[in-house]
Amino acid sequence: MNKENALSIIVYIGMLAVAIIVGFCVLYPATGLNSIDAFSRSKGLSIVFVLCAIIVGVVLNGLMQELCHVVGAKMGGYEIICFTLFGLSLAKINGKFKSKISRGFDGLTGETIIKPKNEKANPMAYTMIPLIWFLVEAVAFYLVLAFVNTSSGNHTPEIYKYIKFGVVIIATIGIMFALYDYFPLKIDSTNDGYRLFLFSKKINIEAYNEYLTYMGRQYSNEEVKDIKVFDEITDYTAQLNNLTVYENLINDKYIEADQLLEHILRNEKAISKSSLALYNCEKVYIALIQNDIEGAKAIIKSLDNNSKTFIVKNGSIESLKTYLLIAGLIDKSMSEVQLTVDRFKKQYKKSTLLTKEYEKDLFLKAAALINYPKEIKL
Repeated sequence: MNKENALSIIVYIGMLAVAIIVGFCVLYPATGLNSIDAFSRSKGLSIVFVLCAIIVGVVLNGLMQELCHVVGAKMGGYEIICFTLFGLSLAKINGKFKSKISRGFDGLTGETIIKPKNEKANPMAYTMIPLIWFLVEAVAFYLVLAFVNTSSGNHTPEIYKYIKFGVVIIATIGIMFALYDYFPLKIDSTNDGYRLFLFSKKINIEAYNEYLTYMGRQYSNEEVKDIKVFDEITDYTAQLNNLTVYENLINDKYIEADQLLEHILRNEKAISKSSLALYNCEKVYIALIQNDIEGAKAIIKSLDNNSKTFIVKNGSIESLKTYLLIAGLIDKSMSEVQLTVDRFKKQYKKSTLLTKEYEKDLFLKAAALINYPKEIKL
C-alpha cells in the first residue's frame, strides 16, 4: 500500500467517525429521533427518514460543491469546459454545452474542468469558494442544535424537530465532504486541499494555468501552441512537462521523451507517489516501443513496488499502453493482449482525463508494434 492509498483510508475513517459521533450523540439518544412521535412508534419510519435525508445530503452537497467551483472559476478568470456531477456531464463542444453520460471523474461526486481566459487567471477562488458552503453548513449544524430543543416534555412543534434532524444529517454529510475535499495532501482524487497546498508556490499556479490552457484548446479542437517546459519539478510542472513527453512519443522522438522523463524522475521526491508510478510506467513504455526488451526488463526490476503494481495491476487508461507491450513482447500472450485491448476500450469510453486522446494514440502505436490483428474501434 502506498502513502496516498493509506492517507485515503485515513480520510475515509475520519468521515466514518464523524457520522458515528453525530449518530450516537444526536440521532440515537432519547432526545434524538425518538422525540418525534411518529418515529417513537415506528423505527422503520425513522430509518426511511434518515435514508432520505442522506440522499438529499449527498446530492445537495455534491451539487453545491461543484457550483461553488463554477463560481470560483468565474471569479478567478476561467472558462468552464465541462461540468460533471454523479456521471452526468455538460461539456462545451464547439462553443455549445451538450449533455452526456460520463462514468469517470476526478472527484468525490463530480468534477469541473476549466480553462484560463488569460495569463492573469488565478485558481485560488476556484479552490476556496466551496469552503464557504461547508462553513455555512457547519453554522447551520450548530444553530439547530443550539436553538431547537427536542428534550422530552417540551412543546417544540413536530415540524421543527423534522427540520432539525434533516439539517443535522445534511450538514453532517457536508462536514464529511469538507474533510475529504480539504485534506491537505494527495489522496485518491485531486481535492481542493491538495490544490491549495500546491498553489502556495507561484510556479505551480503558472504550470497549472499552462496545463489547463493547452488541454482546454485540445478539448475544444483549437490550435495548439508550443508547450512550456519547466526546469523546476513539482507535481504540476511535471504534469505539464509530461505533455511534451506525450508529444515526443507520438512523433517518434524517443530520445527527447526519455531525457525529459529522466529529468522528472531525478526529482522523484518532489512529486507524489501516483505521479512517480505514472512516469515510471512511461519509462518502460519508451523502452518497449523501441523493442528494447532487455532494457525494459531491467527498468521494471529496478522499480519500487508501487510502480510495478501500477504497470501490471492498475488497469487504468494510463497504464494499459505499457501493459499491452509487456503482454505482447515479453509474455507473448495473445489472450492477455486481447484482455488488455478490451480493458482499454472500456477505460477510454468512461475516462474524463484531458490526456485520453494522447493515451489512445500511444495505445494504438503499441498495438501496431505487436501486430495486433484486428482494428481497434474506439
